[in-house]
Amino acid sequence: MGRNDSDERDEALPEMIRMLKDPDRGVRVNAVYALGPFGTLDGSIVPLLINALKGKEAALHAPAVRSLGKIKTDDAMRGLIEGLRNKDREVRNAAMGAFRSIGRPAVPTLTKALQDNDPVVAERAAEALRQIKGG
Repeated sequence: MGRNDSDERDEALPEMIRMLKDPDRGVRVNAVYALGPFGTLDGSIVPLLINALKGKEAALHAPAVRSLGKIKTDDAMRGLIEGLRNKDREVRNAAMGAFRSIGRPAVPTLTKALQDNDPVVAERAAEALRQIKGG
């Protein structure tokens, strides 16, 4: 009996998760990118990506945001708000791009972020909403 995509995914996913702890930074970055497409298939992926985004290793922040943007769930979008908080312009721009890509489904998350205690996050959420609404 032949193997199917589900079997291959079930074997690949634990390997990608293990790669997040690889000593080679490039391997870790690639693992973060590779996890994005699995985010809607496995509920453990979004928390892993949010941890990568909030972690100390700056090289993982933008890839984590880009992967979260591909997942497009409510949890992933809440994680993207962390991308708006990031001090690195590339990460913030990636979060803005992810919200633009998600479009209208991101409006509730961004609207809630308008009330964020951090005025910079609220400002970035307002900008993302303007971009989504085309203004």
